[in-house]
Amino acid sequence: MKTYLSKLMAVALMGIFAAQLPAFADDDDDLATSFGTRYSVGIDKKIIKGLHVDFEEELRLDGISALDKSYTTIGVSWKVLPFLKIGAGYSAIGARTADDLNPGSMVWDWRHRGTFDVTGTVKAGAWKFSLRERFQATYRTKTVNEWQQPKTAMVLKSRLKASYDFYRLGLEPYAFVEHRLLMNGAEWDSRSTHIYEYANSTFIGHSDVYTNRIRAQVGLEWDIDGQHAVEIYSLYDRITEKEIDAKKTKPVLKMPVATTERNFIAIGIGYTFSF
Repeated sequence: MKTYLSKLMAVALMGIFAAQLPAFADDDDDLATSFGTRYSVGIDKKIIKGLHVDFEEELRLDGISALDKSYTTIGVSWKVLPFLKIGAGYSAIGARTADDLNPGSMVWDWRHRGTFDVTGTVKAGAWKFSLRERFQATYRTKTVNEWQQPKTAMVLKSRLKASYDFYRLGLEPYAFVEHRLLMNGAEWDSRSTHIYEYANSTFIGHSDVYTNRIRAQVGLEWDIDGQHAVEIYSLYDRITEKEIDAKKTKPVLKMPVATTERNFIAIGIGYTFSF
């Protein structure tokens, strides 16, 4: 009876969490909401016990048909202790962005991302709880206006995850919440919304630290036979951005610095082959 109740609780928890994702996005009708889909294929190679190398190719679409971004990632993870894992990775990211030289056209903006993370895990029966801290640095090859954004964005992600393992079925539903902290945003000495005050602002540097995304995600991982695994999921992002309109030739604001928020919802599916 106790096992049955635990399973029922797990399913109920994930179901309630999934049902709330659209509600989160609808809590402010003034915010813009966009939708996307994601598809990935990965390979996980076990080198020795606790040491794995993985490769993944992911396509992110704007809606269901327009390619928005591609992620090619290679990583390594090492289970240092039964409850502690460290990892590092590299991603080549292609993003479709507006062409500054040809208005109305799109070009590929290539970015390079390095990550390092530490994950602690606690198990309680079939339940598993984990906290992952990930530092990432993303370098943009495209020329950017550094009075508005850094050439290399430094981000700290903190993810709290809960999952339940239906080990006999190979099913593991999960839910997590992730906080993303931008650590080196462009900073100006004025945040005034008065139209005549922004002209006297000066650029301080890339020292603005603020939360620019909160993510909630629910999904289901299915380990089919120990080699083939499938994951389906739905996510909701609440994104906060600092809108800075500054001249590219020298650090002079043209408009006051403004903070904007928007919603993003996506569904995705992924496949992994392990050996």
